[in-house]
Amino acid sequence: MDQSNPQICRYCGNVLKSKSSLRQYEMSHTGTGKGYTCCDKVYFSKANLNRHRCNNFVNHLLNYICQKV
Repeated sequence: MDQSNPQICRYCGNVLKSKSSLRQYEMSHTGTGKGYTCCDKVYFSKANLNRHRCNNFVNHLLNYICQKV
């Protein structure tokens, strides 16, 4: 992480690595932007959605909501 120019969330003070990570992270506070919904949760990146689906599959918890995505 570049310590000379930290990216700090204006809502909670969390420090992130890049401006794009900060924009994506702040959407979790505001609920704005494109989100992926599964199991009554919203994921603001497709990678996080896929991680959720994979974890549920591995744990044998994959339900019909996840299969629709």
